[in-house]
Amino acid sequence: MTDLIREALDLQKKLDEDGWPNYFVGGLAVQIWGQPRLTTDLDLTLFTGLIEEDAQVSRLLELFRSRFTTSEEAADFSRRSRMLLLSTDSGTDIDMMLNGIAELNEDYQRSSIQAFTPDISLRVCSAETLICMKTIAGRGQDMVDIENTVIKQSDLDWAYIDDYLAAALEHQDISHSIEALRRIRTQYYRK
Repeated sequence: MTDLIREALDLQKKLDEDGWPNYFVGGLAVQIWGQPRLTTDLDLTLFTGLIEEDAQVSRLLELFRSRFTTSEEAADFSRRSRMLLLSTDSGTDIDMMLNGIAELNEDYQRSSIQAFTPDISLRVCSAETLICMKTIAGRGQDMVDIENTVIKQSDLDWAYIDDYLAAALEHQDISHSIEALRRIRTQYYRK
């Protein structure tokens, strides 16, 4: 796990050097907000500012290896899905979600620098954002991660979570996942 955290730090440094606001989500954020578990990839959100994204994707493909056969395939996939699938030099998968303008994004404003080791700190999403993203994904492990986060955190902003998920519900049917989150909240959340 320490090797993955060092790779995350290298990734964060490269992105910061190029001026891309970013934060980690997924398994690394779970290490901070929920029950630590094994994770083998790096999930993060990168804020592009929505300007010249093709040029930004090209730059990212210079910095990291694409998981597609060609750069054109990777760029086309990123345009359609808002995801860039990359890997580090050592072969660790990077799932990079492309987002908008950091200064206008409440998720980014809620993110924070967290210590993973005495000498490595990384920017991670908030516990609330983690819960929202995992509710939207709605897979089995996501629900376990939500449960552990709700158990561990005693000061969650449920109004923010409810508003975030209501907005997401306008674009896709996540009602089953929202109901599962309500059950988890009722059963485990203690303030």
